[in-house]
Amino acid sequence: MTIRRNAGMVAAMAAAKTRKAICVPNHSARTPIKPAPTGIPLATIAIAWSELLITGEAVRLKRCAEHACAWVFRDVSRNRSRRWCSMRVCGNRTKARRYAAKQATGAE
Repeated sequence: MTIRRNAGMVAAMAAAKTRKAICVPNHSARTPIKPAPTGIPLATIAIAWSELLITGEAVRLKRCAEHACAWVFRDVSRNRSRRWCSMRVCGNRTKARRYAAKQATGAE
């Protein structure tokens, strides 16, 4: 499965980077949304969330499987099987913990 880039979303992301008004496609019209000032991060998150909902990419958001991590990440794997936000950090911790537990039970 490949991810097709929507030309409208690419333009919206580029506009957000330059702090211009962006247009989010609606059922019947395009509704302009002004980007949040830098002091209001929740508005920026709300705009990003609405873009994910509109494009259908919200299903790719997952919570990291590492119990000590609270990050949410976008799973871009082909079969949507990614488990950790970062294999280098959270994935390594989980696998190292499992290995140590297996060694401890085998050593007794």
